[in-house]
Amino acid sequence: MLPALKRLCPVQAYEDWLSISELLEGPVFRPINQWGEISPQGLKPDGVTYVLREAFACSSLDGAPYTGHSLRRGFATWANNDHWSTKQLMDYVGWRNVKSAMRYIDTTAPFGKLRR
Repeated sequence: MLPALKRLCPVQAYEDWLSISELLEGPVFRPINQWGEISPQGLKPDGVTYVLREAFACSSLDGAPYTGHSLRRGFATWANNDHWSTKQLMDYVGWRNVKSAMRYIDTTAPFGKLRR
């Protein structure tokens, strides 16, 4: 069982998605067409970037500099700044290698501060 966060919890969002989508097998993250139909195929890597940039556009923000990788990096940086231990972060995300985990943490910029 994964630990839940108090706000904007990805675990709760995942459980809600499984309930709403009624998925029982196959890929969890899938494209949804303009009619709301869920594809049987998994979301391709560029699909995450597309969804992320659409969310930025809906908020009148420029999402061009961001990719799906930005989500993982942002979460790792947030967790580090929120005083998660490296072990807690690695267990939560599923990293097995400390060097890999450390590459995702940006210790030079506080979370929420935009760097250009």
